[in-house]
Amino acid sequence: AKFLATNGERIFMAGAYESSASSDQTTPASRRVWFTRPLGATDLGDDEAITQTGGTRYWIDIDSEDGAPITGLLSTLDGSVYAGTATSLWRLYDTGQDDAPINAERVVAGVGPTSHYLMTATDTVDGAMVYFGAADGPYRYGPSRGVQYLGADWVVPNAAVGSASASRLQCCQFDPATRRIYWLFSDGSTPTTSSARV
Repeated sequence: AKFLATNGERIFMAGAYESSASSDQTTPASRRVWFTRPLGATDLGDDEAITQTGGTRYWIDIDSEDGAPITGLLSTLDGSVYAGTATSLWRLYDTGQDDAPINAERVVAGVGPTSHYLMTATDTVDGAMVYFGAADGPYRYGPSRGVQYLGADWVVPNAAVGSASASRLQCCQFDPATRRIYWLFSDGSTPTTSSARV
């Protein structure tokens, strides 16, 4: 797997480095999220194995219409795990059903994180928020607020990727000491850091 996350009970794994597998191996899939049994379900390595027998399916595919691969996973404060593609953001949550224990709900369509390094989350005065960097700049998503574009002041809208006017987001991270989201970006010359208080 390329990416790991947890909701406190399960380990989630997504993406794949390989494009094929031997006959005795699990077939890799760039849009699949695998997850373990809940901790303590059997006390037999629940956090170390993906069960492939029995009636329960321990994986779910992110069905983006454009076939975009998963670009990252994020453990959040609301008990859900978020999976991103370059064109969408998905909330993965427990269903309480034995045969399909995890469900995927697309919460943002049309934009999404272009990299795992461009995903972070925190609990703000407006509630739990997922921050992510898309091809055209920074966004945030919250269940009560929906998706919001945050780059109007420092990203040139519709600038061609690779042009001198298009900021290239490198990574973002929440700092609990300052209550800020820090974005590292570059205009192609010297890397610059910007921040926004949350």
